[in-house]
Amino acid sequence: MVVNPLSSRAVALAHMLLDGVTPVAAFHAMRDLLPGPSFLLESAQGAGSLARSSVIGLGVVAQLHASHDGVAGSVAGVPHQYSRDVVDAMREFTQNCRAVYSDVATLPYVGAYGIVPFAAVAFFEPRLAPLYPDATLQMIVPAVILVFDHASHLAQLIMLEHVPGLQAQIMAALRGAALAPLERSCAPRRANRVITAERYPAMVVHAQRAIQEGEVFQVVLSQTWQAPVAGDLFDAYRRLRSINPSPYMYYLEVADEVVFGSSPEMLCKLDGSRIRLRPLAGTRPRPWESDEEADVERELRDDPKERAEHVMLVDLGRNDVGRVSRYGTVTVSELMAIERYSHVMHLVSEIQGTIAPDRDAFDLFAAAFPAGTVSGAPKIRALELIAQLEGRSRGIYGGSIARFGFDGSLDACIVLRSAQARSGVVKFSAGAGIVADSVARREDDECQAKAAAVARALGVDAS
Repeated sequence: MVVNPLSSRAVALAHMLLDGVTPVAAFHAMRDLLPGPSFLLESAQGAGSLARSSVIGLGVVAQLHASHDGVAGSVAGVPHQYSRDVVDAMREFTQNCRAVYSDVATLPYVGAYGIVPFAAVAFFEPRLAPLYPDATLQMIVPAVILVFDHASHLAQLIMLEHVPGLQAQIMAALRGAALAPLERSCAPRRANRVITAERYPAMVVHAQRAIQEGEVFQVVLSQTWQAPVAGDLFDAYRRLRSINPSPYMYYLEVADEVVFGSSPEMLCKLDGSRIRLRPLAGTRPRPWESDEEADVERELRDDPKERAEHVMLVDLGRNDVGRVSRYGTVTVSELMAIERYSHVMHLVSEIQGTIAPDRDAFDLFAAAFPAGTVSGAPKIRALELIAQLEGRSRGIYGGSIARFGFDGSLDACIVLRSAQARSGVVKFSAGAGIVADSVARREDDECQAKAAAVARALGVDAS
């Protein structure tokens, strides 16, 4: 291990060979070393193999919290006053952190990590504030960041706070990191629907009436299941990442909540000046028999309803990207490809643009949030209908887990295939896009198919 002392508040930067420790085992061994938040972020690519990096965060050295009551935050233990405009506050907070932790500001994965529930749209579209009174948003800068490079088997340990003996504790935890074998599935318990099987079709009818009257083209209606928490939810995350490996996998313990998921969908990404969005719209359950996959894929590609819905949401994504891009740079680089996951397959496209010189990651996030694939089109009216018809808070579902890098980058996912636990109750949600010719039973089946991986990981029956 090589340790480099740092001159600013970042007190140590260590490089080590960790070819015998997985990120999952490391997080399990480390997560209680510091009070406060802890998280594990992973990504799978190809046939479930891990992408280049995984990230562990422990503790907190800076944080920002926004609600309708105002914005409060602190950096390195010093309280700061922030603008009531949440986008400006996010920007100011990240700039303050960059100045304090300047020695590591350009390192990958060093930044402010955002936990953004669906209702936070009220901060970006103030006219929606009365409909989303529970809007909150949180950003945290971890005290410890451990980055795994799966290609080299090296890990980088960044400590932004001096805690006597902490580095030795981390090394001891990593040396002893091991996980007990875990059954991939367990006997199912019953999960209760928050929206009854009878009420969901009525919601679909109301949405279709609004579509027929020209208010919207599409609205995404979700439903939620809940069950008592049983056991360590990190075990449920371990099952989920095995059942449904995805580009965005996350497990977070923040205050009195646990959030975990395995999301297939990017909200938005900014790398240098390059913007990317990858909307997923159009879903089919995967068949049990592999020789039927090609037929199901062909049916999905050729379905006029799915194609029309997908193109509409690509157009919405182009509009979101266009709001913050240089004129003439927005392109659709991929259109209606197929991506497969454990229980479903999706149509996916990619939209790219070049960010305008007077815009940044925070403007991009505000323009994209929430994704059209979890709201509808036109977005504002769809969000009004969601608040009216669902009649409850979505919580983190449809929101975002995001990293705002101190280097100006942004990587944000949509919270899908996820669960949120608080006060001994775990909830998980899934939605379907309602259009004029939707069939309520089929949309209900789509919700259940999307929820199946999380239900299986939790050991519950969500039928």
